[in-house]
Amino acid sequence: MRLRNIPADHVVDSGTMNRITATFFVVAGALLAGCSTIRDYPSQAAGFYPDYQHGRLDAANRYLGKMTKRRANSTDAALWWLECGASRRAAGDFEGSNAAFEQAAALIDSFDDRASVSVRDLGNNLAGIMTNPNAIPYQGYAYDRIMLHTYKALNYLCLGQPDGARVELRRAYQRQKDAVDRYQSAIHGAESDAADQQHVAPTIMKNPNYREQLGLKRSPTELTAFADFVNPFTVYLDGVVFSTTSSDPSDIERARIDFDRVAAMIGSNTHIDQDIEATAARLSGAPLDPVVYLIAEVGSAPRREEVRIDVPVPAHNVSHVGVAFPKLHFSRSPHMPLVVLSGDRELARTTMVSDMDSIISAEFEQWMRIATARTVAATAAKVAAQIEMERQAGALGQIGATLFSILMNRADQRSWLTLPKAFHVARFTKPDRGAIAIHGPGGAKKTTVTIPEAEAVLVYVRILEDHTIMFTHIMVLR
Repeated sequence: MRLRNIPADHVVDSGTMNRITATFFVVAGALLAGCSTIRDYPSQAAGFYPDYQHGRLDAANRYLGKMTKRRANSTDAALWWLECGASRRAAGDFEGSNAAFEQAAALIDSFDDRASVSVRDLGNNLAGIMTNPNAIPYQGYAYDRIMLHTYKALNYLCLGQPDGARVELRRAYQRQKDAVDRYQSAIHGAESDAADQQHVAPTIMKNPNYREQLGLKRSPTELTAFADFVNPFTVYLDGVVFSTTSSDPSDIERARIDFDRVAAMIGSNTHIDQDIEATAARLSGAPLDPVVYLIAEVGSAPRREEVRIDVPVPAHNVSHVGVAFPKLHFSRSPHMPLVVLSGDRELARTTMVSDMDSIISAEFEQWMRIATARTVAATAAKVAAQIEMERQAGALGQIGATLFSILMNRADQRSWLTLPKAFHVARFTKPDRGAIAIHGPGGAKKTTVTIPEAEAVLVYVRILEDHTIMFTHIMVLR
């Protein structure tokens, strides 16, 4: 779209325009130097993600090891460490996985500690507005932060360190609570800023056509707060760990509350009901009955794709401009459940305890309230910059401004790709013979596991989209 005859001072004042012009040349220099924000994250992740999806973990981890070094000072460094932590964990390198997650957590905490890097400040930051969203540091979504500590807890269980697992689960719970305040503040800031955009962003968010194009299911008035950031799997794991690794009545009571919360979130579930009964019996003085837990991490989390939508901008004589937004793309779901057998006898079938598609979608809709306001502000600023460049430098300015607009009109497609689509669980009594067969999705694949002599054991499996069982981890809880 060619834009002419729009007074620049109708959009921004002359001082701001001078800063915009200066920013344009700074960013142009970065582009000439090979600025990496131009290359989207999915294209970079292609170096490891197909290997990960097909269980070629050595190759995936080699690439991720290189990228965590190469991208150490980039805006997506935290994301590379998250991917690295998950892939190392899949390969059984639990200490290396925790080291990667600690790097990610340190970066995320550093963003939170710097008030100047709040979501609202980023929305008002000129460099952030004039470049694309990938120039803003990846700070981790709430579900990222919660799963980071959940995976660390599982790693500690694999290392035989239940105390470490309990610490990480408490941190996961705190991340969940922090997310509510973080998003409420960010949304309030973004929607307050919308007053300077003639209320364009809130209008867009309420537009059913816009929402349909982006796959958004709920209107802003339907979005909740705390519930959108709760991951039932993390709450469930907290209950399993505190009910089996401790005999302290306060820990058993914590576990009982956890299982009650999960039941309230997901509805009737045979396995959760058994845990509720077991913890109630423990609180009445009964011993822990020998138990085996099976957790299946299934499929792939949704990834982000770029779509372009015409949106109104608060600029004179400009009706609509094509703007890039992210949209979730969901992976196909493996057939479930898993079936656990002892010989020919069926012991249990898994049931879903956590739908990561729903969790990620819910937060995505919260995040889009912020992203839309920021994107509209960025679009208006870029339109003004293009007009001013054209006015000051003629045809050359028009060419430069147009190129800049094309390169910078990009959606933020960054997301933690190695997360699963869902978590499924089962609970059963250890069979006398000690060995179980886990039949994969559809009964096409199976793996045999020998259950160690212990009062409480956790068997953890990873199911890929092609129905392959990538790994099996066995943890003695008690």
